[in-house]
Parts: sequence; structure tokens; C-alpha cells
Amino acid sequence: MHKRLLLLGAALVLTSFTSSGSAALATTLERGNFSQWSEDRVKKRQELRRERVRTQSESSDGGFFGSLFRFQRRRWIGDRPAGSGSAAPAKPEFYNYQPVALVALKDERLEGEVSENSYSRWVFDTLRLGSEPRMRAEAADRKAILAFYKQRKFEPVWVGEYGLNLRAKRLIDALSRAHEDGLMVSRYLPHTLSSFRDIPEDLFDDPRTVAQLEVGLTAKALKFARHASGGQVDPNKIGRSFDLSPPRIDPARALVALAGTLHPEEYLDALHPTHPVYLKLKARLARERGVTGDDQSEPISAEGGTIRYGRQDPRVPLIRARLQALGFLEEKGESNELGYQVTSSDADAAETPDPYVLDRALTDAVKA
Repeated sequence: MHKRLLLLGAALVLTSFTSSGSAALATTLERGNFSQWSEDRVKKRQELRRERVRTQSESSDGGFFGSLFRFQRRRWIGDRPAGSGSAAPAKPEFYNYQPVALVALKDERLEGEVSENSYSRWVFDTLRLGSEPRMRAEAADRKAILAFYKQRKFEPVWVGEYGLNLRAKRLIDALSRAHEDGLMVSRYLPHTLSSFRDIPEDLFDDPRTVAQLEVGLTAKALKFARHASGGQVDPNKIGRSFDLSPPRIDPARALVALAGTLHPEEYLDALHPTHPVYLKLKARLARERGVTGDDQSEPISAEGGTIRYGRQDPRVPLIRARLQALGFLEEKGESNELGYQVTSSDADAAETPDPYVLDRALTDAVKA
């Protein structure tokens, strides 16, 4: 009797349950097993609570930004799950570098007014017909050169009635010194010339050749300007590891600048990098080549074979003088190998060395 009264009181307290809960309670009351029903409810609540805690810890660990950055870290290591081992670094990807293709420096559809200059008609024919297959340039340079000459009615910039003008001679001098900045001089030599030093006089007897020299100098000057300002190679075409944007000149503006000055060498020199490290490298390059800014010494001939230690050779004094000028060898009277100053009495007491003999000091300076 007392058991039934307790069950009835519990039923009155739990009247706020849901319909499903009431149905379960009714079933339990009918079976007389309320304690079992209560234990099941407790277990279910505990499972729900554990599930809620687990879900919150996974979704809110570090908040929104924590989950965001955790995703980034997994992506950086190749979406490999934690505990699977460290990811191997990705190998750099290199491209098969291809230089910019060159096109013929001509346009068969070229039109425009031609001035009365004696060479203008020849310049126009050179650019329209392009009879010389070696006259090639990048597409952007070709477009700029054609527009440049068309705008000036095909009047030449570098040649006149008496051959090369002063502007052209200064340009040629600048191109011939391309090696000072690590560039190959031969890349800037027009095909009509065999060298920058020896320009034959009879070259100007043929107006067609003169016109080709005119256009060739323009193309080579523009090429030099592009290399001096931004380099010969686009580093971004070497591999994906590079992300460089070297400065690139505008071909049209460069041509206007070259034609608008009597000193094109100054314009070209200003295009080179001015970074202190670059200037040091340039000076070191000149030093390695045995050339200084005021070097006017006699060239040392390679004829005569190898100079052996202790042997005489007429080239030894020239080598000694060159190394002393470059600072690789101490001059006489400065100091000896022990560090004290050599006096005249010391020099008189010592045997005068033969200046044509390759001695130990000179040998060490050459090897340094």
C-alpha cells in the first residue's frame, strides 16, 4: 500500500515531462519499475552532457581564429593528420628557361612621310624590306623602332653626310665598354661592323650599308638600355622560387632620350644599378681583370710561353709594375717581409736583384 502511494506522488511531481516522457512514465508505473526508469534518465543526461562538452571543445578550441589558423597549419604541411610524421619540404620547381623570341626588324606594310635627307629613303627601305636577316629584335623593340623612325620621317640619328656623327661615336664608345658591367660586348655590335675599334672608311660608300648601320645602332642601343636597367634574364622565368620585378625601361621613351641628347653614354650609364654592393662588384671585376680607372699601362703579351720561377723574361717588369699598381705587390722602399722600413744603406748592402727574373715575391703576388 505504501509503495503505491509513493509511486502516485512521484507521478504528480513529474507532470511537466513531455508526452514521450509521460508515456514512458506511464509504462513504468504500469510495470512498477520506477527506479529503473530513473537510472536510464540519468545515464541519458550524462551522455548528452559529455557529447555537448566534446562538441564545444572541437568547435571552439582557440575560438574562430584558432580553428582558422589550425586549418592553415594543416594545409601548410600537406593536409597530413597530426601524428603521421613531419612533412618533407617541397622541392623547388624550375622552369625550362626560354629567352624572348626575336623577330625580323622590318614591316612590309610600313608607310609614312619620308624627309629629304639623303639617307632617309634608305632607312625607310631598310625598315620596310628588311633585306638583312641578321637585323632582329624583340617584338616590343621592333614596334618602338618603327614608330620612332616614322615619327621623325625616317631621318637618321647616328649618321650624316660625313659618316658617323659625334653622338654615334659616343654611343659606340659606351657599347664597347659593356664588359665593365659584366655584359658581353659582342651582343651590342651591329652586324655591319666587325669591331667597335676599326670602322672601315669605305663602309660609307654604300648608302644601303649606312642605313643598316643606322638602324643597327638604334636596335643595339635599345637592347643595351634594357639590359642595363633590368638585366638580361627575367628571373621569374627560371623558377617559381623567384619573385622579382626588375625595372624595365619603356622602349619608346628610351629612343626619345637617346636621340634627344648629344651624350647618349651618360643616359646609358645612368641606367645601371647604383646600389653600393653592385658598385663594389663592378670594382672587383675591374680589379680581377687588371684594369683600373686610370690604367694606361702597356698590355702584357701572352707570347713566350709560361714564365718559370727563377727564370728571366722581358715580361716580368711589366707584370711587377701592374701588380704594384693594383696593390697586390709592395713597391721597393716600402717595407720588407719582416715589416721594417728598408733604407738606402740596406739596399746598397744587399745584392741588387735582376728585374727580369721572376722572384719569390712576384710569384706569391701572382698566386694571391
